[in-house]
Amino acid sequence: MIACHLKLCVLFFCFSQMVLTKQAQLQQEWLRNPDDVWNRTLMCDVYKRSLRSIADCLFEKPEIAKDICLVDNLTCAIAIVVNSVVARITIPNSVVLVSSVTYNAVKLAVQYGCDNVAVLNGGVEIVAVDIPFPILNGNASSDEVNDRIVNSYENTLEEIKARGKTVAFAFLDHISSLPSMLLPVERIISVCRAQGVQEILVDGA
Repeated sequence: MIACHLKLCVLFFCFSQMVLTKQAQLQQEWLRNPDDVWNRTLMCDVYKRSLRSIADCLFEKPEIAKDICLVDNLTCAIAIVVNSVVARITIPNSVVLVSSVTYNAVKLAVQYGCDNVAVLNGGVEIVAVDIPFPILNGNASSDEVNDRIVNSYENTLEEIKARGKTVAFAFLDHISSLPSMLLPVERIISVCRAQGVQEILVDGA
């Protein structure tokens, strides 16, 4: 799994047969060693080697291994980033933007982060962009469907702005889980940037 957070964050993950085979080998090595040897010595070495391999393979910069963190799964990665970003929100009347098709575990992570934020107005509001499904009839083109989705984001952002609030953080899905939809994430990002959204997280899984 790879997780990066800048001003624009993209998360994605997959498991290859090579990874699964290596995982099975490590499980056998773990079973052959006492817990103290595995946890205090072997696991630390494996973890450090993994970080260096990721830094070299993906970024060709072994020296940035210290800036990489391995987590259990995508939901865990998103929760870490969401809580980190939301915790920095200090502007009154702030909004965190999700959508009606956002994965429920992510919504709970956003809700948890917002519940723990204390700003001048007493908290952060969560607003979900309504993306109805099916969006249009079966004869609609993909462009028409994408236009409808983008319009939903534009209208929601305008409504938030009209209420005198600021979107401090937007969580966007590239491919939603339920229903399964490919969203025009590049266009949505452009709309968010044009409306002054401060930080964006893209779930690219």
